[in-house]
Amino acid sequence: MEQTRIRASGVIVGLAIAFAGSLPFAGCANGVGSSSEDSGIGTDMDAGEDASGDADSDADGDTDADGDTDSDTEPGPSLGIVVIDVQESFVAGSATPDMSGIIDRIKSTFLLAENHKVPFFITFESSKQGDHSLHAPLQAVLPSNAQEFIKTTFDATGLPSFHDAVQQSGLSHLVVLGSETDVCVLQTVLGLRKMGFTVLLQKDAVFTSEPHTSPAIRRMEQAGAMLVQLTDVDNYAAKSNELPQGDDLTVRIVKPLHMGVVLNDFTDAALAGSADPLTTQKSARLRELLLVSEWFGLPVYVADVGAGLPAAFQQYFQGQLRPVSQIGEDSFVEQLVFAGTDGGIAGSISAWMDSHDVFVMEDALLALGTQAAQTQMLEPLYDQGLVPITYKSFYYDMIKSVDLAQWPSQDWVQKYDEYYAITQAPEDLPSMPAD
Repeated sequence: MEQTRIRASGVIVGLAIAFAGSLPFAGCANGVGSSSEDSGIGTDMDAGEDASGDADSDADGDTDADGDTDSDTEPGPSLGIVVIDVQESFVAGSATPDMSGIIDRIKSTFLLAENHKVPFFITFESSKQGDHSLHAPLQAVLPSNAQEFIKTTFDATGLPSFHDAVQQSGLSHLVVLGSETDVCVLQTVLGLRKMGFTVLLQKDAVFTSEPHTSPAIRRMEQAGAMLVQLTDVDNYAAKSNELPQGDDLTVRIVKPLHMGVVLNDFTDAALAGSADPLTTQKSARLRELLLVSEWFGLPVYVADVGAGLPAAFQQYFQGQLRPVSQIGEDSFVEQLVFAGTDGGIAGSISAWMDSHDVFVMEDALLALGTQAAQTQMLEPLYDQGLVPITYKSFYYDMIKSVDLAQWPSQDWVQKYDEYYAITQAPEDLPSMPAD
């Protein structure tokens, strides 16, 4: 028997299940594995729709559903809508303010998709049954052309049927909304950008159990996603010729087997000099980062191997520390995530940005000065390509799926029971302040 975590009504609970088939886990993922009848295959489109889900246009050049006229010219921009995991359990567990307003705006997006015959793709995490079903107020307004998918990967593009459906749709722009902002929405947005789509993130229609979402929003913007609101989506659905042209920016997706952890200025002396008001929250995430680094076999780099870790953290990592100077020699390490304290961090990060994708775990970085000073240090680095991340996003970026068989390394799966007993789900850690 394996222990795994699911979220029921926003609370992480233990569940014993047989180690066979699809296994659930926590995160944007909260339920049982998909059944054979819920395999992720999209529903058939209604008669009278073309391959993209748009209504057929008349041969005499009448205006089509997007408001454009038929011609022999190259097709212009076209819009689709992707709804991620608006399921009962995620709605119940959301920490995002104004959930009633968010649900109203999601409902309005469903209605405008129906009215304008906008191609519509909707995903469900693990199942469509019980608390995994579509939030009740939305069920009656699900667009008639909706293609439904049940996924086990947090990134919907990791599901072949979804990937193929959007790829073959002929669409140029995709509006993305739903949950969770910092897990499945984030990973799907990055996946769609990697596929070449212009992504419009409907920021007034996303939600999550995590109050601290600004790193996820910034990360999506860094990858070229454009922030829109319901009024924008309504306008673009009616007038596709007004769709904005996106920027072709670099998309940095976590590579779990090529990640290294850098603990910056992480010493007893540095910790003694920190007066960070979020020490409790950040220390909890540093503890979990050390535990999962040991679990996943991630190389952990420090400036002074001889000094070791601060006394309060030594018990959480029993692996061999590596000197920062060894990063260049470890050719398998292509990405780095920085945590610890912010002492001299600008120079430490800058030294590796030309050769590696570099992330900084904002909620595991203790401030030696004020939080405002830390933000001021990091801002120019973000402009140069430093990627913000939280511990929760990092954890789910690493494991990729609710199905243990889809985890990047089966070595991690073999150690699951051992580390389940000593780690906490990201959702159970002390909350960071809301943005």
